Amino acid sequence: MIQIPKTAGPAPFQVTRASHLTFTVGDLARSRDFYTEVIGLAVTDEDSDTIYLRGLEERSHHSLVLKRTDDAPSCIKTACGPMARKISIKPNSTSIARNRSQIRRCTIPVTYSCMLSDISGTPLEFCSAMPRVERVDQKFESLRGGLPLRFDHYQVTAPTSNLQRASTADCGFRIWTIWLSRTNRSASFCHAKDSQYDVVFIRRPGPALHHFAYVVSGIKRNHESLRCRG
Repeated sequence: MIQIPKTAGPAPFQVTRASHLTFTVGDLARSRDFYTEVIGLAVTDEDSDTIYLRGLEERSHHSLVLKRTDDAPSCIKTACGPMARKISIKPNSTSIARNRSQIRRCTIPVTYSCMLSDISGTPLEFCSAMPRVERVDQKFESLRGGLPLRFDHYQVTAPTSNLQRASTADCGFRIWTIWLSRTNRSASFCHAKDSQYDVVFIRRPGPALHHFAYVVSGIKRNHESLRCRG
């Protein structure tokens, strides 16, 4: 019988939700066009190398970050938002350290944050503060694409799904459900906010980003936007 890990209490982080992703792209201009005109995300800030995007209802500075690269595109950061304004991590005492995750660095870019590498090697950031911006869902003249409202969840592949479940529970997530198959594939659906899941781990070679999702105002509008752009 499979054992469902218990959520750590008190957890080292007061995780509230999946917050944002950062990945690299080869053509920043074309990526900007796709995510703003087709998908419909709003641009919060940008320069020649980086674009910060958010959903129409979101007041946090960003939920998706695109960075220009000359190398192969990749996901370089997954991030979660805890409640605490400050994060204190003691590598020799937290459950993260016991699960062989490594604390890499602490940074203060747009957010006050702490960068970790989880047990499967997924780059994970816990952020405790992010600038607030205006919602744009009522600026009807500027709405484009499929009208994405807010960041919902992301899914990553992990070769050790049982250890990944335990590590995730130690970080403060609740295990919503576990999916098993006869082909030795499995998936763990983990959540912090009151929805089905924030983070999904599927047993496959990795770590690698499988997909990410936004809540949209209507799936028909999304399909029409994609169909019109071919």
